[in-house]
Amino acid sequence: MPISDRELEHIRRKQKEFLDAVLVRQWTTPRRLGPDGVIEAGQLIPDDFIEAGQSVGLNAILVYEFIYYWINMGEFDQSYEEVAAAIRREYLDHPEQDIASAKPAKSSITKAMPPPPRITPPQFDVFISHAWEDKGEVALPLRDMLADNGTSVWFDQAVLRLGDSLLKKINEGLACSRYGVVILSKSFLAKHWPQQELAALLARETEGRKAILPIWHGIDRSFLVNNAPLLADRLAARTDDGLEAVVDQILQVLREEP
Repeated sequence: MPISDRELEHIRRKQKEFLDAVLVRQWTTPRRLGPDGVIEAGQLIPDDFIEAGQSVGLNAILVYEFIYYWINMGEFDQSYEEVAAAIRREYLDHPEQDIASAKPAKSSITKAMPPPPRITPPQFDVFISHAWEDKGEVALPLRDMLADNGTSVWFDQAVLRLGDSLLKKINEGLACSRYGVVILSKSFLAKHWPQQELAALLARETEGRKAILPIWHGIDRSFLVNNAPLLADRLAARTDDGLEAVVDQILQVLREEP
């Protein structure tokens, strides 16, 4: 029996909800300092994917299928096939279990995975979070002006390569940058990815350190009060004052705070 448009819409919504749930876990998984002083990236294990799926009403079969869907769509890289294989072994190959709620011991499912990769990431000064519509007018010239002043910048056009996982690269940018320069505009607040980046930066600030350097572009405080109230009371740079003034304010923060 062919699937109806309504059923297809429901599936697409659940796929998106699952991706969002995984993103939140990916971005909020803490980094660890290994015994040799090398930073280990926050690494999700299969249990995290099962719990992300359960949070949006998915059983293990759908989690397994949705992981492969997002691999095929390019949001997850090929390494996630190992996660799917571990989920299959621990959940789907045991039909006597209630796979909608069964949860094996973490030690059991973790053993099915290779050890988390150790990386020594580049340390960027800032990560520029922006909507595509603001790239040419603000984000690109801002990146160039910061770089001309000796600032290292994580920027999607400069760092993303063909075949890279968007999820993985954005997570690296957030994890490896001292600050997130957030270009707040009407376009930004209407976009899914920039909103997710902002949520991750806000999570960083719960650790007691400033992470967000807001820039207002074509908006005012009243707009933020209605659309992003958490940021409405923050001191912000304004593109109306010119990008040179914006760069000066960013450089001042970088000089004053280690």
